[in-house]
Amino acid sequence: MRTKGHFYMEGLLKKLIICYMKLLRVPFRASKKKYHDFLLTEICSALTDEKFDITYRLSPKDPLEIPVLQRRGMDNRFAIVMQGPICVKEDFTVRTVKYYRDIYKEAVIIVSTWEGESPQAIKTLEDMGAVLVRSKLPEKSGILNLNYQIVSTLAGIQKAKELHIRYVAKTRTDQRLGRPFIFEYLLNLLNHFPGGDPHLQKSRIISLSMNYGNLFTPYFMSDFFYFGQVGDIEKLYLCPLDTRDFYPLDPDATCREVAKRMYPPEIYIFKHYVVDYLKGNGNDTVKAYWDILKHYFICVDIKTVNLVFPKYASHFRDHWMYGDYNMNDRPERMRTMNFDFINWFNLYSGTLKYDAVYEKFADVRF
Repeated sequence: MRTKGHFYMEGLLKKLIICYMKLLRVPFRASKKKYHDFLLTEICSALTDEKFDITYRLSPKDPLEIPVLQRRGMDNRFAIVMQGPICVKEDFTVRTVKYYRDIYKEAVIIVSTWEGESPQAIKTLEDMGAVLVRSKLPEKSGILNLNYQIVSTLAGIQKAKELHIRYVAKTRTDQRLGRPFIFEYLLNLLNHFPGGDPHLQKSRIISLSMNYGNLFTPYFMSDFFYFGQVGDIEKLYLCPLDTRDFYPLDPDATCREVAKRMYPPEIYIFKHYVVDYLKGNGNDTVKAYWDILKHYFICVDIKTVNLVFPKYASHFRDHWMYGDYNMNDRPERMRTMNFDFINWFNLYSGTLKYDAVYEKFADVRF
């Protein structure tokens, strides 16, 4: 068991490392050498062992000065909805709006946030041409702040409808899709993979693959990002607000039980949409889950869109987010693959086939 002493020593070690890195930066800046490359290369080299190769990734905060390829441009009825509190640390939200504005000049950028946010940040965003939507915080946050996501996202999507937007990307104020021209790629996917039933859905919905090995956890699709026609994305967030009191997840709960109880926001949003609008049976089986993904969704990789997410909890680090399977270190949890584009496309094409034996994987500990 970890004691207070362990946490104290970890905190002290982190502070010492930060101080050392700041001191080391000075001579490199003076000599104009590549500080990041040198330090990270040496650290990765020192930590690489017989089990793992370790690499690093640098993500630019602003668009790189690279030759711009000729492009047709997006449909001018396209919007990027960024929902959540304004991320003022290092002006992340402001810089993200600038990033999108520089690349997607034809896009409507909607920032759906809360009353009481920084007036200076609000003015800066409006001066950059963003459309600001400010909502009142719901009285009850819901499990893991689910209601905050529902309210702010729905307000942004409905503003897009008022502006006669056709296609919309639901994103977060603390995340950035760093791959240039990724939205053309997503629109092309919708055009190449028509939906299963036009009476239920105008087109497929594109979602990011999850970083928890979600292949066998029914309805556990990431809620970080969705892309599709505005009416379909609106339906995703027309789910009822969460009135449940927060409850701790049973440590022995299985993947199937988690799906049944709709514990995390990802499952709550996805499953409500499946049952309420796609007429799915919601029976929490791997088969039902795979059928829905095959006919109504497209899964794309987080590494394809180059998601920038400045959080440093272990499950948001690159070796989790960008891995092809869940990198948990708990022996009681099964390591499973993610529903990335490769697995989704193989399912769609018929080379990945459902087998009843997969149901046992939904009955392991979540």
